[in-house]
Amino acid sequence: MHDIRTYSHKSVLENEVLAYLEPKNGGWIVDCTLGLGGHAISILRMIDKTGHLIGIDLSEENISAAKEHLKDYQNVTYRNENFENLAEIVKEAGGQGKIHRISRHPCLGR
Repeated sequence: MHDIRTYSHKSVLENEVLAYLEPKNGGWIVDCTLGLGGHAISILRMIDKTGHLIGIDLSEENISAAKEHLKDYQNVTYRNENFENLAEIVKEAGGQGKIHRISRHPCLGR
């Protein structure tokens, strides 16, 4: 597991991801490749406390690291599963009809 206190990671294509997602105050965003939460922290700053981020990752290790990295944010739903279950994940998070954008990132395959 990554020790979030000593692990250094530079998110790739951060400006491009944010330009695509257009996070806005109060927006609901789904990040289907949460990873360690690098993009998520920027998204959360832009959607403010009135928005919500649903973070999905297949790696339990990544989810744990992201939870530590994003521990100051209460408006995040974490799901350790495949985003093929996206509709159910969004529904369970209370985001049905509220989602502004969805990112499947790796190199903005959208």
